[in-house]
Amino acid sequence: MTEEALAVARDLYGEPNVAIESKLMTGSEDFAQFLSKVAGCFVFLGNGEHSPPLHNPTYDFNDDGLLHGAEFYAGIARRRLRPS
Repeated sequence: MTEEALAVARDLYGEPNVAIESKLMTGSEDFAQFLSKVAGCFVFLGNGEHSPPLHNPTYDFNDDGLLHGAEFYAGIARRRLRPS
């Protein structure tokens, strides 16, 4: 699933705009519970180069990200639903 997500992101946004972060995080997501039932991967969609992180009092959501997110998830769906 990760390779498919990366392929879609690269197709849509170009290789230079797709980063693979490998540093450990101490997030408290329940996403692992979903992944124990259905294959998937965790994806972070950026909010801009100079954006403060979530839960920061100066964080300002970039509304332009909504379009990129919708394109990305639609791209995943199109790829997964493509006839073999």
